[in-house]
Amino acid sequence: MNNEIRGLPQITQRSGRPLKTIAHRWKGKEVRIRDNLMGKRVDFSARTVITADPNLGIQQVGVPRSVAMNLTVPVRVIAFNMHELSQTVANGPTQHPGGKHIIQSELLLSHGWIVERQRCRFVQSTAFIAQNEYHGAPRQGAV
Repeated sequence: MNNEIRGLPQITQRSGRPLKTIAHRWKGKEVRIRDNLMGKRVDFSARTVITADPNLGIQQVGVPRSVAMNLTVPVRVIAFNMHELSQTVANGPTQHPGGKHIIQSELLLSHGWIVERQRCRFVQSTAFIAQNEYHGAPRQGAV
């Protein structure tokens, strides 16, 4: 369980290197929770570990609801999207999809305003999804 208890000798491998225990895998900077499972958020985007899901198609990406409600993107109001943005502003920041806030102070939307709204339930076809290779991950074809 724990190989770092004071007063007890460390259990070592044949090479003399200390054995990596469960406690060591959960503590520190380069552990599974911090390294693999926690996503990162920055302005208008997020990053996390990509995993397979049998419920999604090969061209689909799943975004957790908590991440989708926290991420926002500024959208300029035009005639084409005025009705949709009015609905997101009416939903507010607690309902998905909702608007976080309007840049101007008036409640009625007009052309040219910018609304910071939550991401939709799906990633639009215009959104870019970057996939970076993890250092040390095998390249395709190298098994």
